[in-house]
Amino acid sequence: MQDFAMKNVDVMDVLITNKVFRDELKKHYIEAYNVDKEVFELNDDGEFKVIVYNHELKYENKECFRLAVNTKNRTVNLIQ
Repeated sequence: MQDFAMKNVDVMDVLITNKVFRDELKKHYIEAYNVDKEVFELNDDGEFKVIVYNHELKYENKECFRLAVNTKNRTVNLIQ
């Protein structure tokens, strides 16, 4: 459990410095300090799927965007 919490911190560390992530937050009017997200570990190679939500939107539109994050390579890709 604590291991996943540390991985979650690593994911956020990669995201907060990434331009793609910050640009998507702006598009959806989400403040960087108030990101509501779910993080899913895909494998032991540092790959994660992140879903970002905005709960102020209508129920069916709360999911704003998805990202593929690699904490080892420090890369972020928008999932269409």
